[in-house]
Amino acid sequence: MPILKTTKELSDYFRVSAQTIRVWRRKGMPITETGEYDTEAIQIWRRHAAGTAVGQIDLREAKRRKAVCDADLAKLRLERERGSLVSKQSVLEAWTATLNALLSQLSDIGPRLAPRIAGETNEAKIIAAFDAELRAVVETVERQTRKLKIETPVEDAQ
Repeated sequence: MPILKTTKELSDYFRVSAQTIRVWRRKGMPITETGEYDTEAIQIWRRHAAGTAVGQIDLREAKRRKAVCDADLAKLRLERERGSLVSKQSVLEAWTATLNALLSQLSDIGPRLAPRIAGETNEAKIIAAFDAELRAVVETVERQTRKLKIETPVEDAQ
């Protein structure tokens, strides 16, 4: 088990809030001499603090964990039935298409803008032309993103 340096890392590791970590510290959670968190020692401390032997949990805790998992699973099944889950692959493809469109639009700014600002000496006009081009790029990518949201199929998430 890892040695962690921050409260955030520890709270992420144990999937609890930073407030819970502060409560544990007040209750005597072990901390290394350097102020780091030994997750193995903390896991043992938590089990002892809960009144159970190392490597075991009591029936009440097991039932509580099962109930939480059952509720989470039921929620996922309901979301799948409602069509509100999208596969990771669909999300990746949508983001890839969006970023490719952005890159393409940004790459084309120079050739589109050069004829309009060639010989222009007024800095405000040059900046306005660049601003208009950038806004056009953003609007194009936003339109494509909205289109992707509509066209992205909701898939069976398993």
